[in-house]
Order: sequence, then structure tokens, then C-alpha cells
Amino acid sequence: MNLSDQDIASLLKNARSIAICGLSPDSQKDSFQVAQYLQEHNFDITPIYPKEDTILGEKVYRSLSEAVQDKKHFDIVVAFRNARACEELAEEILLLPHESIGAFWMQLGIRSDEVACRLGDAHIPNVQDKCIKIEYARL
Repeated sequence: MNLSDQDIASLLKNARSIAICGLSPDSQKDSFQVAQYLQEHNFDITPIYPKEDTILGEKVYRSLSEAVQDKKHFDIVVAFRNARACEELAEEILLLPHESIGAFWMQLGIRSDEVACRLGDAHIPNVQDKCIKIEYARL
């Protein structure tokens, strides 16, 4: 399922809550810089990272499932993980209540047609190989 620019613009316009899988506490990393940008543009970010207690002032969750148990819903789940890890994330998403995840976003350089097909079959819009920060600024 390839989303058009219009679909991506609509997704970003209507999103407020974003889970960021692989959000590093290192301010030099792309994931940190993108998350900080999203915070500055009034998105509610939730870090998903295997360690740390807080990143960018936000409580860190060890898994997406743990975050969903607490927060209930994310408009977008952004993955700063490799394609194999995105396949595992897709499996996790498919086990969650359907209303928990609005869309799945694989950052620039990350592609998995398998993930796109599996989530698309479950009617979960997804984006691959695009930077959410760049797309937000562009659209």
C-alpha cells in the first residue's frame, strides 16, 4: 500500500500521538533529532527503547505493547529500526487491538515489502523509506 503525498499529508495533519521505536538518547542520532523536531511541532511522542527511563523528557517504554497498555492508541508508530526489526514490530502490531495503531512509518532507508503487505492486508496504512520530519516539513 503506497500512500500518495495527499494521504501522507492527511495522516500527518490528523496525527498527534507518535510512538518512536528505536529512539536513541544520543542527541547526535537521527532518531533523537527527528523526535525533538516532532515535539517542537506539538506532537506527543512516546519513546520505545530497551533502556533509559526518559528521553526528551518523556517516559521510555521497553516495547510497543507496553506503551499501548498505558497509552491505548498511537496515530503513528515510527520505526528507526532495520527491516528485520520492522518485521518483528509488524508482528507485534498485528497482535495488538486493531484500534491501537493508526499507521506504521518506516524511516528513510528502511524498506520491507513484507511489512507493507502484511499491515496493508490488516488495513493499517504504512509508509516506507521516508523521513517523517522531511515529509512533515515538505507537505
